[in-house]
Amino acid sequence: MTVRVVIVGAGPAGFAVASALLTAAESDIRIELVERTARPDGLLRHGPAAGTQRLREVASEVDAVLADSRVSFRGNVVVGAALTLDEVRTAAHAVVLATGAPADLPMEIAGDDSVGIGTISHVEAWLADSADVATDELDLDMDTAVLIGISDETVRVAEALCGRLRHVQLVDARPQAEIDLPEDAPANLVIRTALTPVGVVGRSRARALRCIHAPDRYGRVVSEDLRAQLLLRPRANSLCWPGIDEDDGHIASHKGRVLSGGTPVVGLYAAGWAARAPDAKGSHADDAATVVAALRADHVALPEPSVGLADLLRRCGIVASTVHGWSALAATNALLARFTGEGTAPLADYSALIAQVDED
Repeated sequence: MTVRVVIVGAGPAGFAVASALLTAAESDIRIELVERTARPDGLLRHGPAAGTQRLREVASEVDAVLADSRVSFRGNVVVGAALTLDEVRTAAHAVVLATGAPADLPMEIAGDDSVGIGTISHVEAWLADSADVATDELDLDMDTAVLIGISDETVRVAEALCGRLRHVQLVDARPQAEIDLPEDAPANLVIRTALTPVGVVGRSRARALRCIHAPDRYGRVVSEDLRAQLLLRPRANSLCWPGIDEDDGHIASHKGRVLSGGTPVVGLYAAGWAARAPDAKGSHADDAATVVAALRADHVALPEPSVGLADLLRRCGIVASTVHGWSALAATNALLARFTGEGTAPLADYSALIAQVDED
């Protein structure tokens, strides 16, 4: 029997699971990598200032998985919108949720695909010396960061960054009266309220967050650019998977199996930061091994799919992107070539950042 597995999320955790399944496969296997973006390049574009060697290593790993004839990639597919998780489960023996930290939200503003946009979860993992994040992935030569959204978590991360960077700003669209502001904030932490992000400024990479103030009494709207080498995306307040148990904002699971009503669901698994905090013990490799072991143990009991994923997407009117002719390594080399004149972590000096305002 050919075992059909759909992995939702083509990030580090998703590729770790795919690689582990390919290596451990004792029977025929078919893997469908489903991703909300067009390309599986989120870590390459949005890892906080990862170095050249690290980027190329990750790109090579991505290419190795995608080159396997047992793997297909389908981008621009958002599970939970026009396509529900229950529908995806009808197209596979097993579904693995590897969507990253549930709290990390897309920016959904102009320029949100720029290099230099990271996640608070990634920084949390880096600060905790997580095995999922290389120690040199956050470039301490930079000196400016902007975090979007004010919460206990973002304040904690911002204050930690204040001990390493010169300029850290917290931005929130809500008025100050609606926010519990931290007391005794570090001197280099600037908190801005009633500012709505509308775009990312920069050509080669993100250099500033463009925001607008609330209209004045005459209806005039003023924009303001907050300069930074690192922009960290906002966070959600709740889990987005109906019918799935929650564990402190993450998918509740036991030995890789997703829990629903306290009971493990055979055929539904979770890996990576979708199921554990970024600063918790563990690693993507450990999670992948756990999922492989659970799948192996559940093999006989796995539900039989009733439809192919391609047919399901067609039925839902979803046109998925592919990676035919695309190489993560080639894309990474092209990306790095754009930084030839300024390094992989450009404009580490705040004065240089300000000086280039006109060029953006």
